[in-house]
Amino acid sequence: MDIQRKLLGFLRARNEKILLRSEIKAMGNTSDLDQALIALLNQGYLEQVNDDVYAFTDKTSGAKADDAVNRPAKLTGHIYPNTSNPDTAVSRYVRALANRHKVHYEPTFSDRWASSVTRLADDDVKSDKTDDLLVALRRAGKLSPKDMTKLVISHHREARRV
Repeated sequence: MDIQRKLLGFLRARNEKILLRSEIKAMGNTSDLDQALIALLNQGYLEQVNDDVYAFTDKTSGAKADDAVNRPAKLTGHIYPNTSNPDTAVSRYVRALANRHKVHYEPTFSDRWASSVTRLADDDVKSDKTDDLLVALRRAGKLSPKDMTKLVISHHREARRV
C-alpha cells in the first residue's frame, strides 16, 4: 500500500479534523510524507493551515457535507476586543472557519469571572481574538477539544515567531 492511500485511510478513521505533522511522522520518511501530503492537498482532501498543521475537508470523510454542520451556530454577538492578535496562518484559518460557520465569540459570565480573577491575581494571562474564536467554535460544536487544543498550541507557537 502506498503512503498516500495509507495516509488517507488514517485520516478517514479519525474523529478529529485537525492533523499535526508530528502525528504521522512514523508513517514514512520526510520526502515520502511531503509528496503524499502535497498530493492530498492538490486533490482537495486537506487544507494546509501552516507548515505543521492540516485541516480535513468534507471530501476526506467520503461523505457529503451535513446540513447540520453548515447551519449557523447559535452563538452570535461581537468578537471580544483585544489588541494583541498576531496575524498567523492559524489565526487566518480560524477566522475563515468562524465566518464559514457564522460563529462569533460572546463572553459568558464564567469568562468574565475568570478574567476578573486573573486580573485580581496580578496575572498577565490574556487571550487574543484567535483564542476567543477557538473557544466559540468549540462551544458551537464545530471543533473537538483535541482539535481546539492543537490549534491553540500551533497558534501560540506561530505567534512567538511573528
